[in-house]
Amino acid sequence: MYDTINFWYNRTSGEIWNTPTFLYNIKEHTNKDTGETSISGNLKNLKIYIGDYGVSIQGSLCKYYLGDNWQTLGRKDTKFAIEKLSDDLHLDINKAKVTRADFGTNIILKNSPSEYYYYLGELPRYIRNTLTANTLYFKNNTNTLCFYDKTKEQIRAKNEIPAL
Repeated sequence: MYDTINFWYNRTSGEIWNTPTFLYNIKEHTNKDTGETSISGNLKNLKIYIGDYGVSIQGSLCKYYLGDNWQTLGRKDTKFAIEKLSDDLHLDINKAKVTRADFGTNIILKNSPSEYYYYLGELPRYIRNTLTANTLYFKNNTNTLCFYDKTKEQIRAKNEIPAL
């Protein structure tokens, strides 16, 4: 159900946050115009940005919690994933604002997904777009529906394909 999810956590004045030791690939950034410094790093597959005004968390909640995004992260597991993320970051993620949420699932098909795209037809108030032969998009100003062959994506990324 849930896949990529981005959070923004506003830091309150006086809130102290030392450089987190649980992040890896830590980099410090300085804004040349303002002189403000920020830190970025990774927590598993998540990208974490820490600045003077808040913390940005970006990535696949499903991969973070379950280890891959072949499985479906339902509501109950999403709650546990957010609790784990809160524990790992030492922040109450329930106070964070969700700035992006991607929902998805895997549909097991007999044929290649692209063979079914024609039958999906048109969607009112959306523009149908096939940027590649393997991906179909329906887009409007605020939403995008994307259909693609996850197996091809995982092979290209050299990830293990589950037996099912």
